[in-house]
Amino acid sequence: MIRLVAALALISITATAADAAPSKSRASPDLTSDSINSAGPESNDAALISKAEVLLDRNRFSPGQIDSKNGENFRKALAAFQQTRKLNPTGKIDTDTWNALAPDPSAPVLRRYTICRSDPVGVIASVREQH
Repeated sequence: MIRLVAALALISITATAADAAPSKSRASPDLTSDSINSAGPESNDAALISKAEVLLDRNRFSPGQIDSKNGENFRKALAAFQQTRKLNPTGKIDTDTWNALAPDPSAPVLRRYTICRSDPVGVIASVREQH
């Protein structure tokens, strides 16, 4: 359930960013599910942060709001993850951290999903609250 909500939140962020005027508080309009899924440690952008936030959340290290930003909560969650994996707790994504966080980096963190009437009511309600 957490994974689905995290994925829906990111989809909501990308949809909102595409529809809104440019703003410092909005996600980049070029932030797409494809760019997030293909992000890796060689890139240093919002797509990488988004993918890392979802992966941290899946590993039970909450980065706070999944917002594609290299904020304080994200860095603290990353440092805590690094510390538990006996890595240097810098709060920055390096190759060793990425390999521990994403053992299968080609696995997508986001998938397209259409909400159906047959879905549990709580899922539909949580998506409506985000809009």
